Amino acid sequence: MATKRTLRNKLTLAFLTVFLVTGFLAFFVLYTYHRTGEEVSVMTEDVIPGALALVDLKAELAALGSEFDGFQDTGDTTRLRRLTGCLAAIRRSAEVYTTHETGAGRGGRRAARDLEERAKHIVSLAEQGLSLTQEGGRQVELGSLQRRIRVEREVLAALLDERVQVHMRELADPAESVHKSIIFGVRSIWMGVITALLLAFAAAFYMANSVVKPIHSLHHGSQRLGSGELAFRLDFKTGYEIEQLAEEFNRMADRLSRLYSSLERKVAERTARLSKTVKELETEVTERKRVEAAIKRRLGFEKTISVISSRLLSSPDFEGAINASLRDIGRLTGGSRAYVSLFDEGNGRISNTHEWCAAGVRPRIANLGDIPAGGNAWWMTKLRSGETIQFEDISTMPPEARAEKELLESIDAKSLIVIPLAIRGELSGFVGFHNAFETGEWEGQDSTILQLFSDILGSAFERRRAEERLRSMSIHDELTGLYNRRGFFAVTQERLKLVKRERKESLLLFSDLDGLKQINDTFGHHEGDRALIETANILKESFRESDIKARIGGDEFAVFATGAGIDCCKLLLAKLDERLRVHNLRGKYPFRLSLSTGIACYDPESPCSIDELLTRADALMYKQKQEKKARISSPQVSG
Repeated sequence: MATKRTLRNKLTLAFLTVFLVTGFLAFFVLYTYHRTGEEVSVMTEDVIPGALALVDLKAELAALGSEFDGFQDTGDTTRLRRLTGCLAAIRRSAEVYTTHETGAGRGGRRAARDLEERAKHIVSLAEQGLSLTQEGGRQVELGSLQRRIRVEREVLAALLDERVQVHMRELADPAESVHKSIIFGVRSIWMGVITALLLAFAAAFYMANSVVKPIHSLHHGSQRLGSGELAFRLDFKTGYEIEQLAEEFNRMADRLSRLYSSLERKVAERTARLSKTVKELETEVTERKRVEAAIKRRLGFEKTISVISSRLLSSPDFEGAINASLRDIGRLTGGSRAYVSLFDEGNGRISNTHEWCAAGVRPRIANLGDIPAGGNAWWMTKLRSGETIQFEDISTMPPEARAEKELLESIDAKSLIVIPLAIRGELSGFVGFHNAFETGEWEGQDSTILQLFSDILGSAFERRRAEERLRSMSIHDELTGLYNRRGFFAVTQERLKLVKRERKESLLLFSDLDGLKQINDTFGHHEGDRALIETANILKESFRESDIKARIGGDEFAVFATGAGIDCCKLLLAKLDERLRVHNLRGKYPFRLSLSTGIACYDPESPCSIDELLTRADALMYKQKQEKKARISSPQVSG
């Protein structure tokens, strides 16, 4: 089973290779150093001493030749001693040379022995020559021996020169070898350093490509994966654990991608459900808000209607109550102008009687105070048919409503809703609501609210008129339409205060219809009532509208004329008599009218009450009635 390569094994192999190469280089350097040392040792221990011994030997031979050739006298002890020393030095140098040449090759040892033998032979010959010299008489033999020594010495000198040359060559070769070894060693050291650096760089490069770069890629991939790039994958083949890490990283990215996709799908599903729920909640909330707004609006409407009803029922200021009610209903509907217009069927006019305007809206009651109903035929036709007039934009009004459109544009109306106003079932006017700022649809409840408001307002007007009728009936005489006794006293009391304040003279006329009982008995009570009505009409014609006229008893009438002094009495009585005369001349009725009258004058310098004036006038009237009976026709006047 093949062993799987791992990054650890690869790194171990790389470092082992570097270690072995470095060790080999170190061994090679040490070997070179050792070899160079041996060569230097040989040179210093053998070659150089041998060469020096040769030089010494050659010098001693030269000295021997010089000393021996000139030696003739044995008595020359100094020369003899030198010669003997030369021989000893030659023997010693030859031995030294031979000793140092023993480490050389076979040729070197043989040459060394040959030199030693020749040197010893020369020494032997020299010793023989010394012996001959000491014996004396043997000059021929000594000369022959000197020649032999010279020849041997020359041969030996030649050999010495040859050996010196050899030794010089041998000395030069080791030096060159040492030099080359040193250069080679230095170069080897540099090569080793360079090789080690290259190997280290190669190992670092290998590490960078095999470890650092993949780890950086793994780190970069982790960052990209962390930033959300789930599609990123590592793609490098190293065959080591880094590749396994990359595969695990890719598998993790795949799992994350699947998990993210699943999560996104779930989030999308839940978001969709949540969105649906939110929409349902929004719809529900919107509907609830709409319902709440409708309820709130309904409650506000009911409250406003309740307040308006209560106000119109109980407020003593009916006009102010209507204006306040227009304000409340206008704010409730969001309008900017609310108003009430009433018809005057007698003169065919439309009067804008009440108006409320929102802030920033100019009142238009003066513009709509009195307009002809005939000029708004389309409007009147709609109202008489009981229709509600409603436009979200008045520019969409039909051509037949051109006059109404121009009128509405002149008062800055953008949209409107108008409700007929009925009093006792008869069209008496309308209630209008304008928006002066923008066009827009009125809410569905607005017409209902305004219709109910119109009904309440119509009922309020009806009740107001009924109250006025009741009030009139309580202070007015139902038969004649004049004030009754209660009304006369109530009104004249207020008028008398004004007269006192302004210090004006006034007259109180008290009249009694003569013969009313006879008219009733003769012609019936119907004609009696007619007589009273005609008397009241005569009083209305004879006195000013501002004068207070009343029927204070069955056949008794009173008139309070303000601002009239005693000088007006005869004029007023003459005018009254003239109206009676004209009435009787007509002969329209079977009876004739006649009045007994008394007049009391109010003096501001001497003020008195109405009762006092009435008592004085009643006394004068009674006096005239009695005089009439006695045929006295002139009325009495009291100052």
